[in-house]
Amino acid sequence: MVRACPAFALLLLAAPLRADVLVVDASNGPGTDFTSLQAAADAAASGDMLLVRSGDYGGLLIDGKSLSVVADAGADVSVAFTAPMQMTELRNLAPGQTVLLQGLSLRAIPAMPTFFTYNGCFVHDCAGTVWLDDCVVEFGAPALRVQDCARVIVAGGSILGALSVESDAGAGLQVEDSNVVVAGSSVLGGDGRDAGWGAFMTFIGSSAGAPGVSQSGPGSVVTLADCTVHGGAGGSGFWFFGHNCGAPSDGGDGLVLAAEFGPVARLAGTMPLGGASGGSTQCGQTSSPGLGVHTLGGSVMFLSGVPATLTAAGPAREGESLAVDIHGKAGDLAWVVLSTMPGGKFLYSKQGELLLDPPFTAVTLGPLPAGGGLALTAHVPELGPGVEGLVAWAQVVTCGAGCVMGTGSALVLLDAGL
Repeated sequence: MVRACPAFALLLLAAPLRADVLVVDASNGPGTDFTSLQAAADAAASGDMLLVRSGDYGGLLIDGKSLSVVADAGADVSVAFTAPMQMTELRNLAPGQTVLLQGLSLRAIPAMPTFFTYNGCFVHDCAGTVWLDDCVVEFGAPALRVQDCARVIVAGGSILGALSVESDAGAGLQVEDSNVVVAGSSVLGGDGRDAGWGAFMTFIGSSAGAPGVSQSGPGSVVTLADCTVHGGAGGSGFWFFGHNCGAPSDGGDGLVLAAEFGPVARLAGTMPLGGASGGSTQCGQTSSPGLGVHTLGGSVMFLSGVPATLTAAGPAREGESLAVDIHGKAGDLAWVVLSTMPGGKFLYSKQGELLLDPPFTAVTLGPLPAGGGLALTAHVPELGPGVEGLVAWAQVVTCGAGCVMGTGSALVLLDAGL
């Protein structure tokens, strides 16, 4: 069902969070301010927006400033690395600072020796909020590493750990002493290496699949809402005319709480699954599939209710339509909550995570129609003199037998001239 919602865009225009916009285009097309993503990030003032056109970009470091890095509508933006130690790195945000990455593909080298530290994205030492919106984070060991951060939100998109070739497989998400919410995303551990012949006809053994999500440290809190979480498959064994027998390896666990004390995992509409065991060989060895949840310490909380989902299209310009899709249980009452600041906290009464900081504005949608799907559209009016861009955040809340916090998305409006 499609419903026009003109009040939606008007409420966004009242938001005070406005940004100057720098256009980044690797092809140096009309209107380009920078061809290098890193040069644009370095030149931007805190609070600016980088609007990125299609292309391959070789690096991104954001250090101690608020910044929105947004793929243009329909753009294919790849931040991929070709050398060890390169990664997207977000660090040193102060309280009240926010980094938004939207619509980007963040990729590390698919496989590297274990003595290299490499990630698709590394977020650390942030007292502010980091929001990854509809991003693909691939490879790295782990693909997404979060360390000593107050609030990191992953909304939509996918996370995939490195596949094992000459090193151990990489976890999808590794959280160390941080508060992380993953909503409406898939998080997959990398698959293990099969046993067989390596370089120079040397025999190499198989390796285990990696966990989907790994938590460590007493301050580690992870909420997984409406997610697919899966450990990687174990590597298969090998048999060569009876002379070389290599055992298969175990599958990776879906979710691992690896510290003895303190880690907390909250699961809403999410059931982690272990990876498949490696194939058996004619030598008779076997292996085991990974566990769905492997608790070495800490606690796991299974939340009641199934979160509704809210997804938004990429940036919308003046004169275009802003499209937001809601999906939940038919008949449930639904609201969209809007804010100019992400953040939030866990709400026990709503069995989920509030992803926004006040002040809030709520749009009442009423009961969800048959099938549970509702498409909202709103015409984007003029943003106003001198306003190039605007960012707000939205989250859906539904109430049936009880009220449940759903998923959210960043909403980006742009001047028509960009």
